[in-house]
Amino acid sequence: MDHGGLARGARRGCHLAGALKRQSSAKAYQKALFEQGVPLTAFEVSDIAGEFHRLKGRGVAFTQEPTPAGPVTLAVFSDTCGNLIQIYQQ
Repeated sequence: MDHGGLARGARRGCHLAGALKRQSSAKAYQKALFEQGVPLTAFEVSDIAGEFHRLKGRGVAFTQEPTPAGPVTLAVFSDTCGNLIQIYQQ
Protein backbone atom coordinates (compact mmCIF):
# COMPACT_ATOMS: atom_id res chain seq x y z
CA MET A 1 0.00 0.00 0.00
CA ASP A 2 1.43 3.35 -1.00
CA HIS A 3 1.05 6.10 1.61
CA GLY A 4 3.39 8.54 -0.11
CA GLY A 5 0.57 11.01 -0.75
CA LEU A 6 -0.55 10.98 2.87
CA ALA A 7 1.69 13.88 3.84
CA ARG A 8 0.47 15.95 0.89
CA GLY A 9 -3.04 16.23 2.29
CA ALA A 10 -2.13 16.28 5.97
CA ARG A 11 -3.16 19.24 8.08
CA ARG A 12 -0.62 21.06 10.19
CA GLY A 13 -0.28 20.19 13.83
CA CYS A 14 0.55 17.35 16.15
CA HIS A 15 -2.83 16.49 17.54
CA LEU A 16 -2.28 12.86 18.49
CA ALA A 17 1.30 13.34 19.58
CA GLY A 18 0.29 16.35 21.66
CA ALA A 19 -2.41 14.38 23.42
CA LEU A 20 -0.02 11.54 24.19
CA LYS A 21 2.65 13.88 25.57
CA ARG A 22 0.35 14.83 28.43
CA GLN A 23 0.75 11.30 29.82
CA SER A 24 4.14 10.86 31.49
CA SER A 25 4.52 7.20 30.46
CA ALA A 26 3.72 8.04 26.82
CA LYS A 27 6.15 10.94 26.90
CA ALA A 28 8.95 8.73 28.30
CA TYR A 29 8.24 6.06 25.66
CA GLN A 30 8.23 8.62 22.84
CA LYS A 31 11.49 10.16 24.07
CA ALA A 32 13.18 6.74 24.35
CA LEU A 33 12.15 5.80 20.80
CA PHE A 34 13.48 9.08 19.43
CA GLU A 35 16.78 8.89 21.34
CA GLN A 36 17.35 5.31 20.13
CA GLY A 37 16.55 6.27 16.55
CA VAL A 38 13.48 4.02 16.35
CA PRO A 39 10.75 5.30 14.01
CA LEU A 40 7.25 5.57 15.47
CA THR A 41 5.71 4.42 12.19
CA ALA A 42 6.59 3.70 8.57
CA PHE A 43 4.94 4.43 5.23
CA GLU A 44 5.61 2.68 1.95
CA VAL A 45 6.21 5.00 -1.01
CA SER A 46 6.49 4.15 -4.68
CA ASP A 47 9.42 6.54 -5.38
CA ILE A 48 11.60 7.06 -2.32
CA ALA A 49 14.12 9.28 -4.11
CA GLY A 50 11.36 11.54 -5.39
CA GLU A 51 9.61 11.65 -2.01
CA PHE A 52 12.91 12.35 -0.24
CA HIS A 53 13.66 15.32 -2.51
CA ARG A 54 10.08 16.62 -2.31
CA LEU A 55 10.03 16.53 1.50
CA LYS A 56 13.58 17.85 1.86
CA GLY A 57 12.64 20.71 -0.46
CA ARG A 58 9.87 21.60 1.98
CA GLY A 59 12.28 21.76 4.90
CA VAL A 60 11.82 18.27 6.37
CA ALA A 61 14.84 17.28 8.46
CA PHE A 62 15.98 13.76 7.61
CA THR A 63 18.03 11.80 10.14
CA GLN A 64 18.76 9.12 7.53
CA GLU A 65 18.88 9.66 3.78
CA PRO A 66 17.59 6.91 1.47
CA THR A 67 19.65 3.83 2.27
CA PRO A 68 19.44 0.33 0.78
CA ALA A 69 18.62 -2.26 3.45
CA GLY A 70 18.25 -5.68 1.88
CA PRO A 71 15.13 -5.75 -0.31
CA VAL A 72 14.03 -2.21 0.64
CA THR A 73 15.39 1.32 0.59
CA LEU A 74 14.48 3.43 3.59
CA ALA A 75 14.81 6.96 4.92
CA VAL A 76 13.92 8.48 8.29
CA PHE A 77 12.84 12.00 9.21
CA SER A 78 11.71 13.93 12.28
CA ASP A 79 8.07 15.04 12.32
CA THR A 80 8.85 18.08 14.57
CA CYS A 81 6.65 16.61 17.33
CA GLY A 82 9.32 14.36 18.82
CA ASN A 83 8.79 11.35 16.56
CA LEU A 84 10.84 9.71 13.85
CA ILE A 85 8.95 8.61 10.73
CA GLN A 86 10.30 6.10 8.23
CA ILE A 87 9.49 5.94 4.55
CA TYR A 88 10.48 2.93 2.50
CA GLN A 89 10.30 1.52 -0.99
CA GLN A 90 10.32 -2.18 -1.80
